[in-house]
Amino acid sequence: MGQQKGFYDAEHATYHGPWPQVHLPEQANMNLVTYLFSPAYYKPEFASKKILIDSETEEFVTYGELHETVKRVANGLADLGLRKGNVVVILLNNTIYYPIMFLAIVSLGAIVTTMNPLSSKHEIANQMRLSGAQFAITSAQYVEKVRDYGMVLILYGDVGRQRELADLSYTPFTILLAGDSTDFSEVQVLQSDTAALMFSSGTTGVTKGVILTHRNFIALQAAMNKFEEDSRDPASECLAYHDLISLVPIPLFHIYGLCTVAGLQLRWGCTNVVLNKFDFVGMLHAIEKFRCTSIPAVPPIIVALAKQPIVEKFDLSSLKMIGCGGASLSKGVIEDFRSRFADIKFSQGYGMTETVSVICASNHTPNVPVAPYGSVGYLIPNIEAKIIEVGTGKSLPPRGEGELCIRGPQVMKGYVNDPEATSATIDADGWLHTGDLAYFTETGALFILDRIKELIKYKAYQVAPAEIEKVLIQHPDISEAVVVPVPDEEAGQLPVACVVLNSNGSLTESEITSFVAKEVVAPHKKIRRVFFLDAIPRGESGKIQRRQLARKAAEHIRGRT
Repeated sequence: MGQQKGFYDAEHATYHGPWPQVHLPEQANMNLVTYLFSPAYYKPEFASKKILIDSETEEFVTYGELHETVKRVANGLADLGLRKGNVVVILLNNTIYYPIMFLAIVSLGAIVTTMNPLSSKHEIANQMRLSGAQFAITSAQYVEKVRDYGMVLILYGDVGRQRELADLSYTPFTILLAGDSTDFSEVQVLQSDTAALMFSSGTTGVTKGVILTHRNFIALQAAMNKFEEDSRDPASECLAYHDLISLVPIPLFHIYGLCTVAGLQLRWGCTNVVLNKFDFVGMLHAIEKFRCTSIPAVPPIIVALAKQPIVEKFDLSSLKMIGCGGASLSKGVIEDFRSRFADIKFSQGYGMTETVSVICASNHTPNVPVAPYGSVGYLIPNIEAKIIEVGTGKSLPPRGEGELCIRGPQVMKGYVNDPEATSATIDADGWLHTGDLAYFTETGALFILDRIKELIKYKAYQVAPAEIEKVLIQHPDISEAVVVPVPDEEAGQLPVACVVLNSNGSLTESEITSFVAKEVVAPHKKIRRVFFLDAIPRGESGKIQRRQLARKAAEHIRGRT
């Protein structure tokens, strides 16, 4: 516990994690790939280990083949004309070659922008406009979405003799894989150069392109290497990270999945079993078949593992660790999960696209105690934070609730072609204003309470939806609950509960409002109406689609009045 002393600097009102700061490479001429495969970290004893495995076909890439495969693909892309500064769209479902594509592109000084295969025409057009992409790696399944943008096309997967491809100019990805790696020409790429344009989900506003540099990715790897080192401590409660067999059910087009696999887990040398597309039952099959020991998860996966009866039909005894990110979990869900999987080490993390994924975590090692359940852990090395009072900007001590601000080498360069949004998010002192309402405990654990923009303004009061949601989820008949604002002429906004009942639940609206009224003292925190639904709409990262829910709830209530 001694290492945790001094996590709060009262003089500057800033917070730090329990780990020591880590050194970052100083040379300007370094990129993510040269850092990833540097001799200091390469593990020749893992050469024959299967590091990427397709969960369906069992096709694999070994640790020893990884760097050569990256160089072959990079050479192939260079032969097609890809140059430093060019932008490449990756529009694919998960594949074992996704992280290889990413690394190959950035090794040339080119820039990756990933795209959700389910993106609408409008979303694709917006991303193409902002990114200015000249190349695309996609599949026959999705090529129609990008074929009219005049890009150089590389098609992954079986293209066969499909009629719709007859008049299309493209290069099969297999040609890149079959190329040569021996004449790979190093391109001078600086840490300050852009590596990726990652687009935010747009759940809280207009979609923006986040500019991430090689330095940002290197800083994440350097910080999280401390976790890998700690995992090898004989007294550690978790498996050594290089021994993990990690199931990857999360989308690799999202920053969470991309950084987890393409950076951290490849560098650690653990095995990654990749699901091509998420399917819960398929995920259970894969855990059982490959004896997976860990999962990087998002809330819908944890909810399903905790509550779905079909889980009992599979042997999941190999699972030892699960980390959850992408969105917060309620205390009720965590308790349900722990009740079913008492022996699994479970932790939550926190991060943003704007911070290259994780900036808060917990690692089950003797040097750092497990963060309290409901928290998202501790600040990782090289990250500092402050909590400021909403409205005044005054810095707050432990337990003070306010906006979380982050500073450190993982903070993005800015938003593409949007200086106003950049300056509104990153202030003159380099603090990134997250928009999240949060507080730190006396022991340095971070609790995320809500999005500031999601606070419900009932008359003169501010109501945090998460506070009422925690009450609702405690009812045994309620599976999930989300509280959203609905316009009201008298009060401004009313807090409305969107509720999913358990399969055997039969609660009425009045029973739910009465239950909340008994648990909540303040009148402004009571639920006024209830909207029942079959499932909570979520994005690919697990984030609740609150604006969509609020619209549906408002329509439902208008229809009843």
